[in-house]
Amino acid sequence: MTVLKTIGWKTVLCVSCLALAGAWGCGDDNGGGGGGSNNGGSNNDGSSDTSSFSAQVETEGGNQQLEGEQADSKAGEGSWGASIADSNLQINLTSADGTAVTAMIATTESQKAPGDFTPQADIETTFVSIVSAAQGNAFMSTGSGTITLDSCPRAVGEHARGSFNNVVLAAESGNSTWTLDGSFDVVVYAKAGDLFCNEQSSSNNTSNNNTSNNNTQQCSADWCADGGVCCPYMQCMNSCELQCFQSADCQGGLNPQACAECANGCLDECDVSQECRTAAQALDTCSTNNGCDETADSDAEQQCLETNCCSEVNAAL
Repeated sequence: MTVLKTIGWKTVLCVSCLALAGAWGCGDDNGGGGGGSNNGGSNNDGSSDTSSFSAQVETEGGNQQLEGEQADSKAGEGSWGASIADSNLQINLTSADGTAVTAMIATTESQKAPGDFTPQADIETTFVSIVSAAQGNAFMSTGSGTITLDSCPRAVGEHARGSFNNVVLAAESGNSTWTLDGSFDVVVYAKAGDLFCNEQSSSNNTSNNNTSNNNTQQCSADWCADGGVCCPYMQCMNSCELQCFQSADCQGGLNPQACAECANGCLDECDVSQECRTAAQALDTCSTNNGCDETADSDAEQQCLETNCCSEVNAAL
């Protein structure tokens, strides 16, 4: 069964496995790229069509440089990209050495973006986690340090920009700590909600492609805005799948079979309704029957779904 990946238009609910690469935990390293990217040139705000980050981790054994860069057209692949779910912004970054950095920024009515957010040791709110494949260990924020979000993206294709400032993380295994500093500039490739933005923050970093701008012609542009049957389970699935990702068996995605087995259990743990499972299966079947998951790129895939599976998308999301 094809996984319902988080790629631009798609659901964040995985029907049959967890690929642990996308922001809401779905999609795999072979999945398509994000829907909000250009094939060349730059966005209307003058930024390039490339996502990147550069950071330094201070460890007890010295400093470690973390850097990465990826074309926006590949957002959602290899644990890269940003996504919006409810009022949360999740950022996934992977350095050249395979170290994965995940940040969740929870905006609220009282704490809007742009602004500073304190990452906690709780995946239900703002947090930062790092999974080091080389060390076989995961690190979680402790409530010390801040994430500064310099932008408030409102649509697929816009960039989330900001920095990590003296974010202290504790190892899940052992007593070591890491301190993270650095900056990020990453495209939003999936959206199922809206961030709380300061009124004065303009949405000038709109992509100049047609990926999400045409969504309203056939399908709802903001998934879950009207309450699809799968929307109530999104946050629980996100939390459950993140726990799978950080588990000793899954090893940060290094053991795909164990990750998938863990994720399968999330459907029951989150008490996902049969109505949602049926709707998600219908969307998956429609995508497969129309060859949408076999198209050459994410833009073509999205167009295929908008043309052939709009009712299934709207029913689920």
